[in-house]
Amino acid sequence: MALSAPLNQEEPTLPSPGKRFSNQLAAAVRSINWTYAIFWSVSTSRPGALTWKDGFYNGEIKTRKITKLTDLTADQLVLERSEQLRELYESLLSGECDHRAKRPAASLSPEDLGDAEWYYTVCMTYAFRPGQGFV
Repeated sequence: MALSAPLNQEEPTLPSPGKRFSNQLAAAVRSINWTYAIFWSVSTSRPGALTWKDGFYNGEIKTRKITKLTDLTADQLVLERSEQLRELYESLLSGECDHRAKRPAASLSPEDLGDAEWYYTVCMTYAFRPGQGFV
């Protein structure tokens, strides 16, 4: 006998593999109470070097700007902050972080970051060869 779901019941949507990995990384960092974790991957542009692949920030938040107007749980807040730090890094990298330009009120700017947040964000630029220092 085969079981089937009712016709009006939708299949649950699973998070993408990248989002699932980010959630697993976040869960691991929170469970051991680390400030952040960074996942390094073999670089496609620098043979033999490791570069930033993903990360999760779980540390102190200097400015509690969020991009959503709804109330967030503590878990959602730290997930949101990791995403905001990545967005800030990408805007700095692209040169779009013009303080004179109109930006959403919840967007981060460099002066919103504490020391640990800055270090986490700057790590996105690092590349290194295993056994050697940063390049």
